[in-house]
Amino acid sequence: MRIQRFLLVFVSVLCLSFTLTAAQPGEDEVKQAVTSYEKAIDTKNVSNLQQLLATNASITTLNKINNNFAQYAASDYISSVKSGKIGGWERNLTINSVDVNENLAIAKVELTDARLKQVEYVTLMKVNGSWKIVNSALTVEKK
Repeated sequence: MRIQRFLLVFVSVLCLSFTLTAAQPGEDEVKQAVTSYEKAIDTKNVSNLQQLLATNASITTLNKINNNFAQYAASDYISSVKSGKIGGWERNLTINSVDVNENLAIAKVELTDARLKQVEYVTLMKVNGSWKIVNSALTVEKK
């Protein structure tokens, strides 16, 4: 009887832990889209960046180093990446969290290199079966 009760409790806890740690539907796709977006900036891959950003996307930055606040439309941001004003070096990417609600998602991302730390909140929307970045708000500061 004790063994049966123990097994029942053990199996219940095991099932609950799988439920709590299971990825949300679409979470892996969102992580892949965010990773591809950041890598496109790092490598100045404008073609990939255009595919990942929604045409009406907005990017808002707060540079804590010089206290500069800037907002970009998708086309302006892509132009800044293309010209080398933004991006062009490799950063270490950590996706701290992802929350998916059907066709909407938000990811909290941390990017670092030898000198800088960037915290970014990326909002995505599933459009025609593909995750598109519709908004990004980020801060940049020295490490």
